[in-house]
Amino acid sequence: MNAASTLPFPSPLLAALSGEGFGIIDGQASQAADGAALVMLAVVFGVIGLICVFAWNMVRRSRQPDPTLEFLDSLQQEQKSETPTPARETKESWERPSDWWKNP
Repeated sequence: MNAASTLPFPSPLLAALSGEGFGIIDGQASQAADGAALVMLAVVFGVIGLICVFAWNMVRRSRQPDPTLEFLDSLQQEQKSETPTPARETKESWERPSDWWKNP
């Protein structure tokens, strides 16, 4: 006997709380609620874990720069250090210098 059947009049609140009329056997509702709570805890801890991974990745990148950027910086340094030397013109023995007309 349950609590709803002991009253002289039917109580819909007690019937709903005991699971009567919804096809839910006593105990099944609490198992479903426990499962939902466990899933919710897994989601919350998963989100917290993702935030921690993102924070760790940001800290790691701030301490250790990206190797691609280091490579690009080294290429830029090499280009700055290499000063282009003017190409020497090879002249034949019969050619005059380019400023021959300036000299009297």
